[in-house]
Amino acid sequence: MLGPRPKGNWEATMRAPNVTRSYDLLSAGNWYRVRREFTDAEGDRHPVGETWRFVGTAYMHYDDVRCFCVSLDGEGEWWFHLMGDPAAQGAVLRDLDQFIEATHG
Repeated sequence: MLGPRPKGNWEATMRAPNVTRSYDLLSAGNWYRVRREFTDAEGDRHPVGETWRFVGTAYMHYDDVRCFCVSLDGEGEWWFHLMGDPAAQGAVLRDLDQFIEATHG
């Protein structure tokens, strides 16, 4: 994961057309927990039990990469990327509800 960046860093990018506040089961402001471990495109492991507040997402079609902005502590913002390629993190994106579930912050 990349970060932390100051709270509000994500908000500065919200005007871009490829940026949204929701994706699949994720909705900005809600807390989520990793229910099945996965590794992101940066090679960072997201273990079972990791929790974060979802801030937003962006899709970069030219690389088939989805960028997620999350907050681990409600203050700083971190980014991680998942590639759509099935050989990379495509399964995580396709079956997100198998890897992440809603929780309380």
